Amino acid sequence: MFGPAESWLTRIPDRIVSSSTRFAEELAARHPRAPRVSLLADAVDTERFRPGLGSVPLRTELGIPADRRVIVFLGVLTRYQGVDHLLAAAREILARRDDAHFLVMGTRTSRPTARRRPPSASRAT
Repeated sequence: MFGPAESWLTRIPDRIVSSSTRFAEELAARHPRAPRVSLLADAVDTERFRPGLGSVPLRTELGIPADRRVIVFLGVLTRYQGVDHLLAAAREILARRDDAHFLVMGTRTSRPTARRRPPSASRAT
């Protein structure tokens, strides 16, 4: 159903930007006449965000002990994004290690929502 529309839409822009290598490759394979596809991978400024940069107040606010290693996921909370695999891995890690703490944040839809869980509920079960 979307084939003809998708094909037409891919020829309109001068460039298509994707944050996914896989999507960029699939798009180029499905629509060879599409304009140049550029990859803009998700990234972080490691000079600004690095371990040990004044995390004590935030850890205190979130109830995260200072000796915990924090593993963060920020993204779309859907099976398509592999969140089910992430949560399964988190359960395994937490069963083997007591120094890990997971922060899983994001939205299930395009409408942002926030829900805070108390520190006692922060460990996967």
